[in-house]
Amino acid sequence: MTFDGPVNTTWGEAFAQMRDKIASLANWTLKDESSAGTTAFSHGDWMVFTCPNGDDVRIGCDNGSGEMSLQHGPNWDASADTWGDKYPHDWRVFPRNNVSWENTTMHVSDQVRWWLEYVDGKGFVFAATREEGDGADKGCVVGISELTRLWDYTTAQIRESKYTALVLGDYDDNGNEGGTRSVVNAVFEGGTSGGTYDGKGEVNADGNNDNYPMVETTLQASSKYEAALIGEHDLWIRDGSGNRSAHLDTVTDGGVDKFTIFKEGVPTPVGIRMD
Repeated sequence: MTFDGPVNTTWGEAFAQMRDKIASLANWTLKDESSAGTTAFSHGDWMVFTCPNGDDVRIGCDNGSGEMSLQHGPNWDASADTWGDKYPHDWRVFPRNNVSWENTTMHVSDQVRWWLEYVDGKGFVFAATREEGDGADKGCVVGISELTRLWDYTTAQIRESKYTALVLGDYDDNGNEGGTRSVVNAVFEGGTSGGTYDGKGEVNADGNNDNYPMVETTLQASSKYEAALIGEHDLWIRDGSGNRSAHLDTVTDGGVDKFTIFKEGVPTPVGIRMD
């Protein structure tokens, strides 16, 4: 389990560095990739990992816009380089501003700064800010966390993923309007559910108590089961501090680093776990 960053590099190199970090986890297997061993992704490149539970996760650099895409499913067919079985929900974002009704591109040569939390029994969260200084710089966050199941829905009539997603940032829509995406705790079959209780925290407003009261655990629900709770995780939390917290503030507990607050250029401030 590791929290790395900040690392200054290019957008294309960040993908390859992320691949190598996740592949170092004992129970995450690099199943397939478009350009084996490359040190920098190009538009259209991708990587596929098999998760500890046997499902697969695909992370790609979009062929047109350079967005980071997150897809998940029970089976990636490595012989055909395509999904044999995929959950319906997936998302893509990049760390730059979307220009409505235009094709907006995140170049693989663009300078970025990134952070990565990756934990064998939980998942990973990748966060990045664009660092070109041209007025288009923003941030993005892409993560996937394994749920500790509250009941064994592997035997249910309707299926659901064992993983939940965090996807924040702008996205392009190939010349259509595009916009800003804020996905916090959405499962890959049922999507976002109003029954989910998001883990959260905020700076204490009491001047005599300079601390950060937290609810660390997210209780995840699925719309496939009428918003019934299905599992929990603690890889990220919402930050509700407003202007009382700053980008990259570190939340500590008894001298131990717990979360880094990431809020620059993203629509929803979050705390990313530090292990």
